[in-house]
Amino acid sequence: MEIILFPNISVTLRLKDFNMNQELLERTIKNRRIELTNREKKDYYPKENLFTLLFASVVVLLMPLMARLKGEIVETEFLWFSILFPVISVAVVYITYRNKKNTLKLHYINTALTPQEQQNVLMRLAKENRWKIVLCNKRQFIADDICMRWHVRVVVIFGNPSMAYNSRCNPTNNRWHASGGRNWDNLEMIRQAIEKEWRAKNKNSIFEPVV
Repeated sequence: MEIILFPNISVTLRLKDFNMNQELLERTIKNRRIELTNREKKDYYPKENLFTLLFASVVVLLMPLMARLKGEIVETEFLWFSILFPVISVAVVYITYRNKKNTLKLHYINTALTPQEQQNVLMRLAKENRWKIVLCNKRQFIADDICMRWHVRVVVIFGNPSMAYNSRCNPTNNRWHASGGRNWDNLEMIRQAIEKEWRAKNKNSIFEPVV
């Protein structure tokens, strides 16, 4: 089902995924971070390169032992390398995983705007920035910010007195890049848009004539 809400903006409602989206949404709200589907996890945490690095670390670690068993002399420099390489590899894998996980954390902004007003702000941002809207309903807003060859996924969960939002790199089958700068730009843009809308609403209410 496709609904046209604004000119040049189409919203595709995936009815078959509705229950799954609701379950992920509840877990996201509870854990205060974006919960991914199993397929998204495979793309978001690519294992091939990490497994290759860990396998190489094990091989390097075993090489001095094999040399000892053969009665060969092991140089001190190589012994240090065989110890440090696995340690550094494990550190790289851990830091990569932690950084990936941290990008899924939700950000919050206190606002008295109603969910409908929040949705209107996000629809306006989507139109201005040419975001491709994936899902939009009374509880959440999901859109893809397509930046040249990589995608950025914007997720907003409407609420009062606080609204949750997140922007992260969204891996696809095509080449993708980590774009922390773009994500922070989107987060700041959403925050400023919500605050601007709230100030405008307050200003109009202050000067409303009393009958």
